[in-house]
Amino acid sequence: MTDAPTDVGTRISQGYAFGGSALELGSVVLDGAAYPQARIRIPLGKRRR
Repeated sequence: MTDAPTDVGTRISQGYAFGGSALELGSVVLDGAAYPQARIRIPLGKRRR
């Protein structure tokens, strides 16, 4: 059984969900398919200075 594209994007975006300020890197591309709802974000508090 394979995941529907929206399920994949939703699961990825939930993994990068958090509150606060963040550096947004962009969207996920997996096997040539773009998932614009899956935004990759890094909390500013986690970056090195």
